[in-house]
Amino acid sequence: MKRIKKISCMIMFLLVILGTALGFSGKTVQAAAGVSGNLRNNRVYKYDLDGNRKTDRIVLKTRRSGYNISGVFYVNGKKVYSLPKTDCDYAGYRIITLANGKRFIYAWTEGPNPGISSHRILQYQKGKMKTVCILTDLMKNYQGASYVSWYPNRGITVSGNSIKVRFVSMNWTTGGMEYVIPYKYKNGTLVRSGYSGYFSQSRTFKASKQFSTYKKPGSRSRAFVVKKRENVIIDKYYIKKGKLYLQVRRSNGQTGWLNAYTDKQRGRGRSPIFYNGYYAN
Repeated sequence: MKRIKKISCMIMFLLVILGTALGFSGKTVQAAAGVSGNLRNNRVYKYDLDGNRKTDRIVLKTRRSGYNISGVFYVNGKKVYSLPKTDCDYAGYRIITLANGKRFIYAWTEGPNPGISSHRILQYQKGKMKTVCILTDLMKNYQGASYVSWYPNRGITVSGNSIKVRFVSMNWTTGGMEYVIPYKYKNGTLVRSGYSGYFSQSRTFKASKQFSTYKKPGSRSRAFVVKKRENVIIDKYYIKKGKLYLQVRRSNGQTGWLNAYTDKQRGRGRSPIFYNGYYAN
């Protein structure tokens, strides 16, 4: 009988320890950090979107009109945000959850192909949905087609209270490149972690004509002149106030910055300064 009592006490003790570990103390368990899969349109999902420990009901309602689809977000039955519907064949969204439990919404619309699309990050606060950033507008005068790439790697990844976005852009200087754009949680929202960043892969380009590089992005102080037919490596970018700059690295390790070409300066199917920088006009 004493042995049975000892075993019962031991079981009760283990249950108390297990319950504490699993958070059965009545406190809200933090959600795991990460990005959800694609959420279905016209279906209600339950999330604590604004961090007030109350469940919100979110749904993206879509409706087709001719060749276009309109996408409208409703939270708790209230219309809070409309997605652009120009050349839109599809609208979708995912939920981003940071380590601190704060949530953001990655939403996009897409046309006949991924290059005709609009990608943005949204945040729901105090009953309103606000635009944190429109990814496709970061350097819109310097690019053609652009989109968030989900293959072969995930388009958005979370690390602690920061995220990285893999963004493919067909810029008018080099052609298609995949930018890795970091954001961090600061002052209650997501902001870019500085103006510079790296491409997912470096690329070697062959100059089709001579051009100058500069010591800093936007600087007038010349670093060096790239000669025609010289091979250079581009693996770093700088984006500020919608302007794009690319870092050029020579075989001897010397680096300089190139002012990227705008839409008005683009070539016909190929970069104005690189033989192997191709794109569709």
